[in-house]
Amino acid sequence: MSEALLALPREVLMPQAYVRRTADDEEPRRWDVLDWAIPADRGELAQVPRPPSYLRGQAARV
Repeated sequence: MSEALLALPREVLMPQAYVRRTADDEEPRRWDVLDWAIPADRGELAQVPRPPSYLRGQAARV
């Protein structure tokens, strides 16, 4: 199952993502939502790191 999910394009699995815009110690924290449907967001979304390999497939084992 996890192999099938990893084969899908990121924009299908994750059409939106929240990114934090503030440092860890900054209050209040500010988050923005990025959306693959918005061309201006696509470059930044492409830079969102994928989960490390040791986390991939965790949901399948739960």
